[in-house]
Amino acid sequence: MIRALKVPPDLWSSTQGGIIVILKAALFCLFVTAAYGQQVGYVPHFGHGGGLESTFTFLNLSNTTSRVEVRAFDSAGQPVSLLSLKSPFGPEQAVSAAGVELAGYGVDSAASFSANPNTVADGWLEVKTEGSAVTEVVFSVLDAGGNMVTSTNVNPLQPIQEFSFVAAARAGSRTGIGLLNPPTNAAAQVSLSLLDRLGNEI
Repeated sequence: MIRALKVPPDLWSSTQGGIIVILKAALFCLFVTAAYGQQVGYVPHFGHGGGLESTFTFLNLSNTTSRVEVRAFDSAGQPVSLLSLKSPFGPEQAVSAAGVELAGYGVDSAASFSANPNTVADGWLEVKTEGSAVTEVVFSVLDAGGNMVTSTNVNPLQPIQEFSFVAAARAGSRTGIGLLNPPTNAAAQVSLSLLDRLGNEI
């Protein structure tokens, strides 16, 4: 079965024209991406509040200073504030762009923030890096007591036009796809094909 999806540019890849696709599955590590030079990557989905939490970790893989900047947007393209877990931003300081200067082989972190933790907010991320750096995003679902129920590691991706992944079809397992078409491009159409392990269309 093939399903076509239309992704408006103002909702959801880059100036080269591709769609970003990620697999979101509980407790499943997806990618580790190292960026060299000036790079722009995107994370199709993040969430916070109402039992959702998104945290970011930045790692400099070189012995020279690198910079990482993260901007968060809701589904309407409006900026979403971010809150750092520690310096250099300071405690309880919400910022529209989390900019991190990383010393050689340095590590820092930041977290998405909602003024009302009972309100669910979600959207997408733009990640800019200069130098050699890795950015990891951990998306978690928490129970009423704040304990983690599931967690998924996601990393910023460059736009792609074709992608495949393995999906487990068993009880208790769900597979989701996050699509992002940032507002730099025209609307795009996405076709999704479901195949069995022999490559036959289902």
